[in-house]
Amino acid sequence: MIRRIAFDKLIARKLSGEITPVEEKRLNAWLNASPSNRDRYDKIVLFSQEVRSMPIPGCPDPKDEWSQLQEVMGTRARQKGGERKSHRRTASRRPAFSSAGTGLRYAPILAFLVILCAGVLIWKTYLSKTGLRKTRTPFAQQTELLLPDGTQVRLNSGSTLRYPKNFAADRRKVRLSGEAFFDVKEKDEPFVVVTGNAKVTVLGTLFNVWARDKKTRVIVKQGCVRFESIDSEANAVHLVKNNISVIAGKQPPSAPRSVDADRRIGWPARRLVFEQTPLIEIIEELERAYDVRIVSRNSDVQGKTLTGSFDGMAFDEVLSSICLALNLEFESKGGRTVLFGRGGPYK
Repeated sequence: MIRRIAFDKLIARKLSGEITPVEEKRLNAWLNASPSNRDRYDKIVLFSQEVRSMPIPGCPDPKDEWSQLQEVMGTRARQKGGERKSHRRTASRRPAFSSAGTGLRYAPILAFLVILCAGVLIWKTYLSKTGLRKTRTPFAQQTELLLPDGTQVRLNSGSTLRYPKNFAADRRKVRLSGEAFFDVKEKDEPFVVVTGNAKVTVLGTLFNVWARDKKTRVIVKQGCVRFESIDSEANAVHLVKNNISVIAGKQPPSAPRSVDADRRIGWPARRLVFEQTPLIEIIEELERAYDVRIVSRNSDVQGKTLTGSFDGMAFDEVLSSICLALNLEFESKGGRTVLFGRGGPYK
């Protein structure tokens, strides 16, 4: 329990932007340790996003809250005095925290608790009204699902999609953590995909969204989409067939670039495609695609990049090809694979 609380604090620091590189490395290791950890992280992120988008209740007046608390405490004290005749004089004693100064000192805490409880009630009400659903795909698996509006979605391994039981009258909004390919049913209401740092808006089209580690990448296979940062609409870009754009962190989207969408979106056909991809990102993709554990012994290894594709190959074949291209070696031991530079593992 204590360990979970410690990582919840790290998640809070990550969401607030105060996390240090050392803390983020520790958090990422915890997230990769098990699907349940990633699921807990996704829930906290979703809760944070929903609460931020809701109106915050007005801050209560400290004096008024303190007066109400004193009244409740006095009422309970009198009730106890009536139940226990041997303690009739208890109610007349000076109650704890009776001074005005002490009351005001605890008022900010009371205000925080009131706002926190209100946020939880708002969240529960939101869930009950929308019937929010969640589909999570385990490592080494893919999932196909049909949304309420007829939109077809293919969810890649290690990904989560949240969507309502019934869409709102004016828009169709889903939340994605991971990677998914969308075949959106054409309707008058816009279809919106929200990630941790970006928003994709369409009416009806085929496109792929990859969203992990504060980075979102969109590739359009058919139609047109609007791609923008979740924090600003000022620099939105429009992507058409065979266009790609990326949003990293809070940066604006990159200028649309032409690619071969059929080749780049290879994962639905079990084909891994990398284009100048950092090895650390490749490792994460391999872990999700094959449900394996991979570690590297030094940072120099992680900084390497690779361009290539692997069509339906076994894990050992893929890793052998990658190591050959990047002048690396690997060894499998104790349920995990270790990457290192040629000449032996780094100690």
